[in-house]
Amino acid sequence: MKNNDDKILWWWKNGENKQDYFGIKYEYPAGVIHTFYPDYLVQLVDGRLGIFETKDMNDQQGGSYTKAKAEKLQEFIKEQKGKKLFGGITIKKRDGWKINQKSVYNWDNCEKNDWNDWEKLKF
Repeated sequence: MKNNDDKILWWWKNGENKQDYFGIKYEYPAGVIHTFYPDYLVQLVDGRLGIFETKDMNDQQGGSYTKAKAEKLQEFIKEQKGKKLFGGITIKKRDGWKINQKSVYNWDNCEKNDWNDWEKLKF
């Protein structure tokens, strides 16, 4: 975010497990409801609000909990029509931050070193 100071109005490191923080309900496994708290909210000068859940390239839950969170986040963003939301799962790679904003999250591809569903995170 440091390289984008001119594009960022404010950012917030979200907390966890309290009603004071921003959370999104998701289901995993089937029938079990959880709330996840995206790591960062970033308000951009252009009016967009980014919602980001950061993960490690070696995410051990990529095909399970992270998949459920990623897909629910995209559903949430789509439901909030007109609110200029964007976001997704973000991962830091050698060439910078990448984001996955697909409605279907496929971690299996990443484990095969196929990062085609990911794009450079741009503000």
